[in-house]
Amino acid sequence: LVESLPALMRAAGLLAQRHPLKGADAVHLAAALAFARRGPFPIRFFTLDRAQYRVAKGFLEVYPFRS
Repeated sequence: LVESLPALMRAAGLLAQRHPLKGADAVHLAAALAFARRGPFPIRFFTLDRAQYRVAKGFLEVYPFRS
């Protein structure tokens, strides 16, 4: 788990400013990125949101967006 700290909220804010993400989607992705940086193993990011998928695939292994 990743704590909802000010640094995480700042990262989410930057993601939302730079990419077409809704607030909660930006927080979800920022938390996944923070978790991925901490761990010794890769993570898989799951989403059904098209915009979140398009942004996340630039950072992480993402599954699955199906239209």
